[in-house]
Amino acid sequence: MNTTFSDCTFTEESGDEITNISYLEKQIEQQRYQTSVELLLPVQNESDAITTKIVDMVDSLSYYEFTGSPDILLFPDLYNNLLHSGKAFLISQAPYGSDDQISTVNGKLHVTLSKDSFLQTGLDAHPASSKTTNSLWHASYDLKTTFLQSHRKGFERLKSALGRFNNQWTFYMGIPPEHIDESFMKSLKKSFPVPLIQHHLRVEKSVYSSVIIPPLISSLKNIGSTDDSIEKSVDTLEQMSLLLLNADVIHKDYSSDPYICSYKPNSNSTSDILAISIVGLFDSSVSMRVYNLLRDLDWGFCVFRNEHLSSIPESLAAPGKANRTLLCLNQKSQNIRWTWKIT
Repeated sequence: MNTTFSDCTFTEESGDEITNISYLEKQIEQQRYQTSVELLLPVQNESDAITTKIVDMVDSLSYYEFTGSPDILLFPDLYNNLLHSGKAFLISQAPYGSDDQISTVNGKLHVTLSKDSFLQTGLDAHPASSKTTNSLWHASYDLKTTFLQSHRKGFERLKSALGRFNNQWTFYMGIPPEHIDESFMKSLKKSFPVPLIQHHLRVEKSVYSSVIIPPLISSLKNIGSTDDSIEKSVDTLEQMSLLLLNADVIHKDYSSDPYICSYKPNSNSTSDILAISIVGLFDSSVSMRVYNLLRDLDWGFCVFRNEHLSSIPESLAAPGKANRTLLCLNQKSQNIRWTWKIT
């Protein structure tokens, strides 16, 4: 079941759809990277063990930050060992007030700039879209080609073009767990021409006591009206979002002012909720490992975001609109999952 309204797509999966043709897993992979994952989980016997596994995994992961002219991306050790081979992915934080973006993913360099910026650098580019109001141009380079190997003419031309930027850029680089080489990164830190700052992922956990939780979800596939399905899914998303915020209105003893808040919970059932958040820059495979740890819990609510460090470059997004936020609610007893994709 798939329904689109405004900038949100709602999808219901049940039975074999969850394990055999998983819509959610495909969407997580298409995000390419995440900058935060937030979890709401029931407090039950398995929760402590799952939390420990998540913390242990996150503690071993980190990402890197550096600032310089864009031609620093072609620094030999960085380029030859990580970017050229596609072992690392990288996103830029453009100078203030600029829509310019530079990113690398799967061994491809993507550059999105204003037309004037491209004229300044001499990079070959084309309009990013056919809209008459569009002022951005785009260029893409496959770094794995022989033409762009170190010391080839194509490499030298690209380095010269990237060196023509007048301002400094901040870059964030993530490395999937399977490609992490601690000894190499220590060596790179020493040889790199600017400070290479290592940031460890942050994991925070807390327990929300005696909060009002929504009733069990049930399939919407048999509801005749699309409007009714949308209303039910939106109501549930609103309640879970308020839980995520630990808002006052989801606490048992809170009495809201109808002139300020019209929200009314559709349940009086209360429970303790475990909230976990992971923040940083990490590969989508990390998010999948976290999600797979939750499958045996009675229920779980997960939020996958990729907009914390900077706006997601279109080059790292799925085809079409970027999947900026994915939210999913699992329920084990019904073998059902609801997913909201917000673009």
